[in-house]
Amino acid sequence: MNKRSIISLGLIVLLMSLLIQVAFVRPTTTKAQFHTSELVFFDSPQLSIPSSIPANPNSTVVVPVSFTSGGNYIASTVFSIDYDETWLMFDNTIPNAINFVLPSDFSGQCTPDISDSDGEIDCFILDPLVPLSSLPDGVVLNITLRTGNPSSAVVAKVGLPANSPATVFGNTSGQSVPGSTLDGSVTISTDQQGTLFVKKVIVNDNGGTLNADDFSFSVNGEPAVPFEPDGQNDLTVNIGTYNVVEPDVSGYSTTYDNCIGLSITNGGIETCTITNDDQPGTLIVKKVVVNDMGGTLNADDFSFSVNGDPTVPFEPDGQNELLVNVGTYNVVESAVAGYSTTYDNCTDMIITIGGTETCTITNTYQFDEPSYENFLSLIFGRPCTDYFDDFSDPTSGWFVGEDEFARYEYMHGEYRIVSKDSFDNYADAPTCPHIDYSVEVKARWDGISGESYGIYFGFNEQLNEFYLFEVSADYQDYSLYYFDGYDYQTIIPYTYTPIINSGFSSNQIRVTRKGNQIILVINNKNLGT
Repeated sequence: MNKRSIISLGLIVLLMSLLIQVAFVRPTTTKAQFHTSELVFFDSPQLSIPSSIPANPNSTVVVPVSFTSGGNYIASTVFSIDYDETWLMFDNTIPNAINFVLPSDFSGQCTPDISDSDGEIDCFILDPLVPLSSLPDGVVLNITLRTGNPSSAVVAKVGLPANSPATVFGNTSGQSVPGSTLDGSVTISTDQQGTLFVKKVIVNDNGGTLNADDFSFSVNGEPAVPFEPDGQNDLTVNIGTYNVVEPDVSGYSTTYDNCIGLSITNGGIETCTITNDDQPGTLIVKKVVVNDMGGTLNADDFSFSVNGDPTVPFEPDGQNELLVNVGTYNVVESAVAGYSTTYDNCTDMIITIGGTETCTITNTYQFDEPSYENFLSLIFGRPCTDYFDDFSDPTSGWFVGEDEFARYEYMHGEYRIVSKDSFDNYADAPTCPHIDYSVEVKARWDGISGESYGIYFGFNEQLNEFYLFEVSADYQDYSLYYFDGYDYQTIIPYTYTPIINSGFSSNQIRVTRKGNQIILVINNKNLGT
């Protein structure tokens, strides 16, 4: 007999010895046992099978057998597994139908007892070599059984009988130890099932901070459930068609992959993936340009900077829309000569994911006070200061009198020129010349309307060159001429505009002269430069 045969025989002898030693022992829940030199109390060791192990009809089910030492040093156990042969069957053609989960120094073996009408599998587990090791707690055996095809759900018992044959335990000292067993069962559902995986992918590239479990989803309209922290929920579902949707989360876009019309077959698997991408915020920077006093710049003549970055010009329509990450923003504008700047909501703007903030910058053209330069005073020796006359004082200095061409007079708070012929009639303002200035008059026809009225301005020192800004209330047009000492040169031909009040209504006429620039205004509407 070789060495291997001797070892096998030794195993058999040991097993028979264990069986003989514990043949008449009844299990108890607590037992005193000597270990080393002290008296220690232990729970009894136990083998157990879970209850209600889920299974599908005409399929397979894995039945785990778990061991609990109860504080004992168990080196071997002999037990049997009984199962309900009405709905369960052992099939040794299934790969790994008997699968031990043991430390390397332990061995195990199971043998189906085909003569048992209730379905029995006889097993043992032991450490074959001394010194004997203690079996750790946990699942020690997985047995795969085939399931029947009941017409309705059934619960098939899977047990560990305490007797016939008895379940026995042996410790590392070779002594038998009373133990216990806990039976289980398999629930065969007539609802055939599959698996639905719902996965979460989060993209936080714009400052977002949410995690997978900050999102939830709903299957076929059921109440929403949160995602697991690892971003995957595994759902066991009946066969059928499934749709997965996610409630909106502010600041995140949502895309779906294979989440609509998923068909789950018996034992089948489908995966729905939902991706959420944090959305950038929007910073709107608006430009308002006020040119009431003759300014000519447009929105794209101005520029701005965000958080100290290089300046960028405004769009021609006066609105720049910037996509930005979550954060705090400040907008400033480069100064532009001749324009004042006011800000509205442009400092410490807090932009959240998907949020929008608007900064408005208004620039108003500032008409500089003219820098007056005195010429020789022509009338009454007046100094060249700002001049205003509402004609309430008939001694304010305007010419009063009459000649063959016209009559000039103050009347009822107005200054009137009554024309006697078709020639131009005018009156000099009782002030002195200026280089840069703004001159404005409110004029109207009284009685029979004439052809036009207006303002002479821009005289040279010899008073033989000047400009004429002419307005016709009858035709609602205006024109601008330059007299070069010999003839009138047309700068702006007759131009219609509805802003001129027709007939006998008054019109406010203003000319602004600043260097080589002439600005024409009628009734507070800028006509151009």
